[in-house]
This record gives sequence, structure tokens and C-alpha cells, in this order.
Amino acid sequence: MKESEIRKIFMLIQNAYSNFVYDDFKVEFWRQTLEDVPFDLAEANLYQHIRNPENRFPPHPGVLAERPVQAAEGPYIPNAEETRIMLEEMYSVTPVPPTQGFLEMKARLLGDGK
Repeated sequence: MKESEIRKIFMLIQNAYSNFVYDDFKVEFWRQTLEDVPFDLAEANLYQHIRNPENRFPPHPGVLAERPVQAAEGPYIPNAEETRIMLEEMYSVTPVPPTQGFLEMKARLLGDGK
């Protein structure tokens, strides 16, 4: 966010929480802390904070930076039995027939002549 946006946020906070005060140092600190946070997200989080009657104190920067939690849309999380089967399959050893080169080297080393 830009300094002008931080000052807008601070005006909103000050109007909601009369004990909130700020100075240039606080503006710069919050700007650095929230530099990668879009203003719209911070403003939405501020209004959500203000609307909650349990929030009797002004928000800190982390409240304004919080990204919305997304619903779990990723892959299915297996249960214990499915996990056991998956791990057995992952770590099972499948025999591979020896290559012709390996058989020839073995024969030379063992002196089989084969």
C-alpha cells in the first residue's frame, strides 16, 4: 500500500476507535509492513474487524494483511488405511532383471566363463 492509502486506513481506524493515534513514524512503519498488501484487501479486513463487537481495540497490521481462507479444493486427503497402501506401493521393491552387461561382468569376476 502507498502512504496515502495508509493514511486513509488510519482515518477510518481513528473514526471507529477514538483512542487510536498516529504519527509519521507509525504511517511509515505500517506502509513498510503492508507494502505488498492491496488496499482493497486491507480495507475489507478493517471493516470486518470493526464490525466484530468483540474487537474493542484497533487492529494491528497483521489483521489488515490477512488473506481470505480458501475452501479446500485440492487433492483428496487419504485416510490412514489409504495412506498405508500408498506408502507400501511407493516403497515396494520391484525386481528388475539384470542387464546383459551386468551378467557378463559377473561371469568375468566369478570366473564362470559365461
